[in-house]
Amino acid sequence: MKGYFCKALFAVLPFFLICFMLFIFGPSELFFSNSAQFEFVYGEFIAETALTGVLLSLVLAFITAFFPETLYRITVSVCCAVAVAGYVQIMFLNRNLDLLGLNPDGASIPVSGMLIGALVWLAIIAAFVFLAVRKKDIVRKVVAFAAVLLLGMQAAALASLFIGADQEDFKRPEGSLVLSGKDQFTVSTGENIVVLVLDFFSNQYVDRILEQYPGAFDFLHDFTCYSNDECVYYGTYPSLAHMITGREVDASLSVNEWTASIWADPQTRVFFDLVEDSGYRFNFYTPESVYVRGENDMEILDGMIDNVSRQSGDLVVDRKAIARVMTKMSLYRFVPDAMKNLFYVQNSEFSGTVTDPHYIRRHTNAEVYEGLRTEGLHLEDAGNLITFQHFSGAHEFSNDAECNPKEDSTLEETCKGCLVMVEEYLAQLKALGRYDDSTIIITSDHGGENDSQVIFYYKKPGETHDSSPVSTAPISHCELQPTIIEAMGADHSAFGRSVEEIPEGETRERTNYVRKQDDAYPSVRNFSEDKEGTQNVYYVYRYTGDYDDLYKKIEQGPDEIVPMKDSFW
Repeated sequence: MKGYFCKALFAVLPFFLICFMLFIFGPSELFFSNSAQFEFVYGEFIAETALTGVLLSLVLAFITAFFPETLYRITVSVCCAVAVAGYVQIMFLNRNLDLLGLNPDGASIPVSGMLIGALVWLAIIAAFVFLAVRKKDIVRKVVAFAAVLLLGMQAAALASLFIGADQEDFKRPEGSLVLSGKDQFTVSTGENIVVLVLDFFSNQYVDRILEQYPGAFDFLHDFTCYSNDECVYYGTYPSLAHMITGREVDASLSVNEWTASIWADPQTRVFFDLVEDSGYRFNFYTPESVYVRGENDMEILDGMIDNVSRQSGDLVVDRKAIARVMTKMSLYRFVPDAMKNLFYVQNSEFSGTVTDPHYIRRHTNAEVYEGLRTEGLHLEDAGNLITFQHFSGAHEFSNDAECNPKEDSTLEETCKGCLVMVEEYLAQLKALGRYDDSTIIITSDHGGENDSQVIFYYKKPGETHDSSPVSTAPISHCELQPTIIEAMGADHSAFGRSVEEIPEGETRERTNYVRKQDDAYPSVRNFSEDKEGTQNVYYVYRYTGDYDDLYKKIEQGPDEIVPMKDSFW
């Protein structure tokens, strides 16, 4: 029995090392490096992940102690080898790792990277197995040394994370301002301007959708389809902020400086004064206000965005769900490249982890559709109302063609589900008698790096058609703000032309900005955390014509490369 306990206690060392990396240090480092992106605080997940790690390491160690000597030695050695290989993966092989949640189809890892990673992992594991089988006299020392060394290094790193953390990482400010979702499904008895933004919905997806789902867009027959819409910016940041304020990106400013400047800009103030003077309220719904304000306080939106309100304090925190997602993120960066898509985390997996029951904002297609079917749109005497809704769209493939939740969905299914959601929204507007009198815009904040033109459907009050008219006018999101002003009945001349004022066939130069990492330029820091950013420049393409002309430009290379001061991602 004494020998069994000695074996078990020694086995705890490598098993605790790997559990410490996956359940304690990994989630902690990910949290403190990205805390500005999370709605939860450190204490709302670490107890669950740490307890899981400790218990798992003890259980595995005491089970392994029952193994015959040779199998025991190999198992303990392989466990230590996996921890060493995971450390090498994190420190040296993850340099070009895709950010979680940015790509709808998961991580994009070249085969060469997978092969190199697999060889490194196999070499480390083979070395430890060789020691376990052929060098029995030294393998215990090697395992003990490697485990103690890695534990010590990561424990010291964890301590430094605590020292550098902010108070807000541990305690949520009480009564802070948030974007309230209380009126997300409100339709006014007055005038309504509805803007539905389907994230990552490229216009180049349309043919793919129609090939699998003929007639998918037929319900939009009253809308004019603008088939040549330039989104201007690739990425929800800075596109969403640009769409609302109309302000162009200034890459010489940091993210926080630029987002502060656009809301203080006199032209932005004039726009929201027009909104107020025209008797409108402007409600904006997105799960992450950081896209439009950076790390600046929500106060910079107050007085312009009308659904900014105080948090109720009655938060519901799903600690188990947070612990599960943080552990999955930790595994994503730990495992070899060939396994990363098994642990890729989409933004929707954070949905519902922290909710204020009084101010829930729905974002994923499936939860919006479910909310429409259960709660539904409802009429209120809310004056004139601009409703700007940002939905997940095709940013992550997480719903089926009927807009029900589905893991590992396809692009076509996801987009068809988006359209089902939009069709339900419009059907409820009709049921409330507010469809005919409303101005409705259905568009996207951006497409992909290359398929970067986006859908744009526009219906004015009283507009009806048997089938959707198609306009090839070279419009862009620069016309969104003046189009909204025109719909309010105000003078938009100081803001530029509306989409209807851009004629078909006009020779017009438009600009497309794509964020990139270019090693010819200095690296930059992430805007909110002490780490290197994943992009350092904008590739700028200027073109006249349509998408084919843009794609030719992209193949030729950028007209200009604009260095960033810092990186949003």
